Parts: sequence; C-alpha cells; structure tokens
Amino acid sequence: MCILIEQSEGQHFTFSQVLDFYEHNPDGFGAFDPATGEVERLPGGDVKKIYKLYRDKYAGRHCLLHFRLATSGAHDLVNVHPFEVGSDWVLFHNGVLDGNLWKPYATKKDKHTNDTRIYTREFVHPMLDALGADSGVFKDMIERDIGPKNKLALANRTTGQIVVINRQAGEFVDAFEGSWMSNTYAWSAELYIPELFPSWNSWAGLEGYPPAPAPGKSFYGLNGDLISDTHKMKSKPIEDNLKRLAVQRDPHFGDYVVCLDGVVVDAFEFEGEAVRFKDYLARAPLAFEEAELVIGG
Repeated sequence: MCILIEQSEGQHFTFSQVLDFYEHNPDGFGAFDPATGEVERLPGGDVKKIYKLYRDKYAGRHCLLHFRLATSGAHDLVNVHPFEVGSDWVLFHNGVLDGNLWKPYATKKDKHTNDTRIYTREFVHPMLDALGADSGVFKDMIERDIGPKNKLALANRTTGQIVVINRQAGEFVDAFEGSWMSNTYAWSAELYIPELFPSWNSWAGLEGYPPAPAPGKSFYGLNGDLISDTHKMKSKPIEDNLKRLAVQRDPHFGDYVVCLDGVVVDAFEFEGEAVRFKDYLARAPLAFEEAELVIGG
C-alpha cells in the first residue's frame, strides 16, 4: 500500500514520526528533491539509517518521500520507489493496481518485479513521451487506468516539476505544515487529523473518561507513535514513568485505553476479559527502555 508524502518547506518530521511511517511501511524508502533533482533510495531494515538520510538531506525541504509496503515484487532495492521514466522523470505510487493493468504484460524476467514498475514501463513511459506530463489527456488516461484510490506522483529531475495524479484523494495535514499525505491508513493519521476518525476519540467526554489529547500535542505513545519532546523520559527513572500510566477498560467498544497522567494516549484490543499492564508493555513495539532512541531523533 505504502505512504507517499509531498513534504512542505519547513516541515521537519521527528524520528518518532518517521518510525511510524516505517513501521506501517517497512519495505524501503525513497525521496526526491525538486531543487536539485536528486533521488535517493534505501532498502527496508534499518530505520535509523533512513531517518539519518531524511534528517541530513530532506528535513525542512519541499520534497517527495515514499515508504514502501510491498504487495507485489521482491523486497529489494530495485522495487523501491521512485522508478525511472525515461531520462528526466521518476515515478512514485501509492496503492495497488488492478491486475489487468500489468499481469498480462509481465514476462519471465518480471518474476520479482512489482506492479508499478511493469505498469510504468508498459503504459506511463510511452504515454508520457507521446503526450507530456502537462497534457490533460495524459492525466485523464492515467486516472482512468488506476482508479480513484491509487495515487501517482511524477517528478522531473531537470526542472523539478511535480505532477500528482489523484491528489484530491489524499489529505493536506496542518500539523505537518500543510504537507500532502496520500492516505490516512498507512500511518497514525488519527493522531494528527482526528476529525476524520470520530470513533478514535469516541470515549472523550464520556462519564468516567478523561478527554483525549488534542492533535499535535506532546504525549507519550507506547506504540511508537509519539514521544513527548517536552517530557524527557531519558532523564527520569523508568519506574517513575510506569507509575504514571494506567490501563482501563472501555465499556462502550470492548477495547482498553491507556492513560498517562489521566489523559487517554492509546487504545488497543485484547482477547479475554482482563489485561495485565505488563501484557500491554509486551505488545508495544517500543519498550520504555528504548524511549531515549525515539527522543534522540
């Protein structure tokens, strides 16, 4: 599925946020800088290396970022977006293409090739050469092919031009300086645009429940979504931080909510009627001992 981001100038994603994108989409990272035409690709497997590249070359700059979740093709660098389209253009994709668009054109050599690479080779490249990226006919043909849920971004390495197909199907996020996010399912969007997720905050204001945190506010997230920059966990004994947390049952949805200092910061489901706090910690991808790593970004 992936997440494709057109980052606005001035936006600096924290390590926690990059980690969130990566944990949802761990199969590779790609980026494009329209100011220089430079393209970078890294395979999955080392989020610290990905974050270092992002921090050193792309933080604060207008650029395209892509985190891959493989749905076809090998888990290798060759299938990491963006893909070359001729000598000037590169292409990023978010979504899953209909098999009729690429499977009939796959050869024996394409055994480990993903759907986007084949579709780009067979359709996007020849249409781009014939019509040009600014052509309304070109855009209409691509939109018709890929449908309303897929998004494509074409970037010109010489001019820096960026053309996004189906931009209206993504979201501009105020908390990210107006950056465009291609979807709301392949990252923790509920933390930043909660108005699109009414059920996520459905316990807020109910009798016996504290209000959910406002979007963009700092708080601890046990699942690696956010770690407060203002509360330096590394300067506090881990035991003190554990005492500040509580797990309670949500009778309305059968889930459990996690509260920090009386504020709901997370929710999860468990089988059975009861849950022990240590069970929750065992499920968390990031243990408290690793909190310093998150803040250190």
